[in-house]
Amino acid sequence: MDGPPSSAESTLEKRRVTLQVGGKPVSFLVDTGAAYSVLTEPMGPVTSKKTSVQGATGQISCFPWTSKRTVDLERTR
Repeated sequence: MDGPPSSAESTLEKRRVTLQVGGKPVSFLVDTGAAYSVLTEPMGPVTSKKTSVQGATGQISCFPWTSKRTVDLERTR
């Protein structure tokens, strides 16, 4: 059923930010309590270093680190 977004959907959308990863825009959920941001699929070169991450469902998964981790925050309106 289409229509205006619910209050919960609107609030969730406000907690998202689009960042460039490997030259491509990727939407991230802003979670101020998270220790890491995780890409489920590599979007560039990765290192041999891996980190175990426990998600909201309790499932633990292991992810490689990207070799280039630069964030450039730009404010747009």
